[in-house]
Amino acid sequence: MPEPHIRLAVDIGGTFVDAMELDTRTNRVRFRKASTTPARPADGVLNAIAELGTDLSTVELFIHGTTLGLNAVLERRGGATGIVTNEGFRDIFLLGRGNVPADHMYDFTYQRPESLVKRRYTAGVVGRLDHKGRVVEELDPDSVRAAARTLVEEQGVRSIAICFLHSFLDPTHEREAARIIHEAYPDVSLSLSTDIVREYREYERTSTTVLEAYIRPIFERYVDELESGLAGRGFAGRFLIMRSGGGSMTSTVAKTSPTHTVLSGPAGGIVGAAYLAESLGRDNMLTFDIGGTSLDACVIERGGAVAAYEAQLEHFPLLIPAYDIRTIGAGGGSIAWLDRGLLKVGPRSAGADPGPVCYGRGGTEPTVTDAAVVLGYIDPDRFLGGGMGLQAGAARAALTRAVAEPLGLTAEAAAAGVVDVLLARTVGAVRQITVERGHDPRVFSLLAFGGAGPLLAPLLAREMGIREVVVPFAPSGFSAWGMLCADIVDDFARTVMATLDDADLDELETLYKAVEADAVASLTDQGVSPADTVLERQLELRYLGQEHSLMVTVGRDLRPDAIRTAFEELHHARYGHTMGNRLQILNLRVRGSAAPTARRSPSLRAATATRAGRCSGTAPPTTWRPARWSRSPCTTATASPRRHLHRPGARGRGHLDHRRPQWTAGRGRSPRVPARHVGGLMMDGATVEVVRSYLVSAAEEMRATLIRTSFNPVIYEVHDFGMSMYDADLRLVAEATGLTFFLGANDFSLRKGVEYVGRDNLHPGDVVLLNYPYWNAAHASDATLFAPVFWPADGTLVGFLCVRAHWMDLGAKDPGYVLDSTDMHQEGLIFPGTKVVSRGEPVHEIHELIRFNSRMPAEVLGDLHAQIAALRTGERRLLEILEKFGRDTVAAAVQRMIDDGAARSRAALDALPQGSWTAVDWLDDDGIGTEPVRMQATVTIADGEFTVDFAGSSPATAGPINMPFGATEAICKVVLKSLTSPDQPSNEGTVAPLRVKAEPGTLFHAVYPQPTYTLWTGIVAVELILKALARGMPDRLPASSGGDVPGFMMVGTHPDTGQLFAVSNNDPVGWGATVAHDGMNAATHVSGSTGRMTPSRCSKPGPACSSSGWRCVSTPVVRVGSGVVWGCGGTSGS
Repeated sequence: MPEPHIRLAVDIGGTFVDAMELDTRTNRVRFRKASTTPARPADGVLNAIAELGTDLSTVELFIHGTTLGLNAVLERRGGATGIVTNEGFRDIFLLGRGNVPADHMYDFTYQRPESLVKRRYTAGVVGRLDHKGRVVEELDPDSVRAAARTLVEEQGVRSIAICFLHSFLDPTHEREAARIIHEAYPDVSLSLSTDIVREYREYERTSTTVLEAYIRPIFERYVDELESGLAGRGFAGRFLIMRSGGGSMTSTVAKTSPTHTVLSGPAGGIVGAAYLAESLGRDNMLTFDIGGTSLDACVIERGGAVAAYEAQLEHFPLLIPAYDIRTIGAGGGSIAWLDRGLLKVGPRSAGADPGPVCYGRGGTEPTVTDAAVVLGYIDPDRFLGGGMGLQAGAARAALTRAVAEPLGLTAEAAAAGVVDVLLARTVGAVRQITVERGHDPRVFSLLAFGGAGPLLAPLLAREMGIREVVVPFAPSGFSAWGMLCADIVDDFARTVMATLDDADLDELETLYKAVEADAVASLTDQGVSPADTVLERQLELRYLGQEHSLMVTVGRDLRPDAIRTAFEELHHARYGHTMGNRLQILNLRVRGSAAPTARRSPSLRAATATRAGRCSGTAPPTTWRPARWSRSPCTTATASPRRHLHRPGARGRGHLDHRRPQWTAGRGRSPRVPARHVGGLMMDGATVEVVRSYLVSAAEEMRATLIRTSFNPVIYEVHDFGMSMYDADLRLVAEATGLTFFLGANDFSLRKGVEYVGRDNLHPGDVVLLNYPYWNAAHASDATLFAPVFWPADGTLVGFLCVRAHWMDLGAKDPGYVLDSTDMHQEGLIFPGTKVVSRGEPVHEIHELIRFNSRMPAEVLGDLHAQIAALRTGERRLLEILEKFGRDTVAAAVQRMIDDGAARSRAALDALPQGSWTAVDWLDDDGIGTEPVRMQATVTIADGEFTVDFAGSSPATAGPINMPFGATEAICKVVLKSLTSPDQPSNEGTVAPLRVKAEPGTLFHAVYPQPTYTLWTGIVAVELILKALARGMPDRLPASSGGDVPGFMMVGTHPDTGQLFAVSNNDPVGWGATVAHDGMNAATHVSGSTGRMTPSRCSKPGPACSSSGWRCVSTPVVRVGSGVVWGCGGTSGS
């Protein structure tokens, strides 16, 4: 029997299983596919191996990537899972963040997917650590036994997640609880948070542990079944499974840490990309992986793939090392459809069954694949190497019927439009992942793989100005190929939470050595000797007061000056500025890695094609550059034999030079593009949708910049902000995800601000601050910054950008929130429209005025800089969009967007019952007196208009519950949009039918100097409007929600710094039921759609507060350590 010499990699996808075999003696690679078998996934793996015909007795290494854990969560196929946590905190997982997904923020009927854990499956036990890991209350063994008995015997739970507050500092209580439960119920699977992730953040750590417990039983069964199947076919080698963050682990370790595998399929492609980038000498590379239903992109920078330390599974956070992969729901199977004459692509997919129309399996809706066939990008006679013929005529007919004829286009133009819309969405995702890391995507090479990656990559490259596209050997199986390059890896972390200046470096070194010992031990258990182990140290750092951090690689010499220099170089590259604030160490991290044996990867020599287009041999990558491109002679399913890699009518010629390891083609002429793509004014639905996608993507980049650079948890975590883009006529063209209430208020405040400053007094580089409540449509702590955008060539004003965010202190009578003000001047320093940046230069005097009038100057000025950074991001992107498409084209597209928004809203209103309905409600008091406050609203739907009249409401009150008129208008916008177009991007036309009436000097139209700080009146007013509407359409609206936002404020002196801190949080209540389903628990109010903080977040501003968690919410005044906590929910000020 020959010595084992084969390495085998198998990757399970949604449609196919890819198997890649490497012969280490000859370096020859073979590749086959088999269909995925969802009911029995191990069968699909074994079938793919059978397709290869590999003798498993010759296999020395089998490495596997699987999305089994991911699918178990998405399909709710995990085992019955319970939670054991501290008494009083059993709802941490169920409460979560309380937020609503971005694409549902205006949908009042949204319902979250079913939770992984039912509430009756959660139990609290006696025992508690404080924020420093000290025992406050000893663990009570009897309460642990009682909790286990309830979960296992009464509820039938078979897997338990154990997660205690602050246990990352001391795992003793968790381990003791696990020992007690195991003694009583040895067959129950136990997952301990401290065995999975030793980091702070209670909800995220609990969520990670729950996912582990939920996945583990099904994953263990799957691996056992696969091991048995392989062994039965003669396999006796090593069995490794890919990790989500790169590298691999033994199957034994994987069964105890299945969460590390949930993104292991895509990770294989990233590992291969890093290896390929190194082989080709490309330091910077973008990966572009398109399958049937999704598109994944990742950055390779300085030869290494960018990693993140938090992933997302559905809406559940997962604290594991994972590649920073951005995904959009668009791929080859994405369906093209029309929405009121505008072309959409995705998110619905034809899947594998029935699949695209051209598959001939009963599909009727055209897809991206069908468009590619019509354009000639795919040869229907040679799909899958000729193994599967495509029905080009059926694809053309479906596209003509569904898209071309309604838009008045040819089939080819409609197909090009489908591709354009997909590309526009793709550009946004790819730009975001590069720009937010401080990179220009034009300096990157683009690596295209997956079933449709090479098909679209040259077009994406042209859209983004990328100069080189690389297509690897067997691109549709490249993730499996990448697995052959994977080392054995394990990651470890410990939370530190100390400033760099104050950290004891000797203690830090001791902690590093302890963590490194854990890493060495883990790799030793997986067959890697200590001598072959490579250890990498990293520190997770941020400016003190910030939330988001940056990862800095450090050596053995832990010098603070060198660490700070490395951090600030990285911060400047990402965000364009540095600050003088102290640095804080969050976590130290150690990655241990080693190659399982001497790495043998395919060389880059020529390949050969075997029957049915199956590739074998070793192959170089293909490169494509502007006007010159080439292809490997091994044609895969997505390579176009006709070389049509451009639009219809494209022209090009080239040749293959087989003498070079990396081929380049001869020069050809540039592609010929239809006029509408280069500035023509033929505003068909495809062009409008492309421009819209670019504008929305630019707004979302502004949002990402703000979140990652702000200092205030109300901004970066609760998402108490709103940002919008406008044309030169102050018409809304795009907005980013944020507080819905704010997004509607931006329109009002921008108009007032521009009117006050005057257009003639606005210049390039200006940034204006506005917080005057009656113009700003909010209280004084909501700071609106806006900036004009000018066309550089001629100085024409082309647009405006607006970013609004809550500042924690601006000199009001009380720190944090003001609950008993009686006039505006008690509510903070006022700016009626003041330049904080003039012609690109900061106005020093205004910055100093803010600094000397805030109790928290570092945080407030940090948030000011973050808002300015977001405006600068938006300015760059808007100018790029105008340059790309032409100002006239963008203006025409915007007009069409606005017209469509107005028509859509009016049509929706016309479909609703017509009439006028009135509702009355009451507020308990105004926070000053004790008399109830009357609210009244009359809502009229008639003649395509939506009118809300607040006549009959109380006069303005003495206390701060009054609403500026702009704020009243904003909450009416939220209701209108929820009724007419909750799933559509917002623009000026969306709210065109709205009319709002409120007499000056009344509750809903405050005038100077009436107090306005407590804006919860607006939240209750949303319920009032819905109550009125319910009289005419009870079956279309949700029942009343909690009707308010319970919140509290913590203010005190930080025990470590001696400085004031203030933390505000609004906790979720829930939404009312609809005729279709129950109401949603633990969701923030429909007018907000923001998030909430979790218990351990209190430890950031003031560690003394964290020992009480959130249980102080129900108490009006509670003293905690050196701080004071009081409730600020409701309108009573209690």
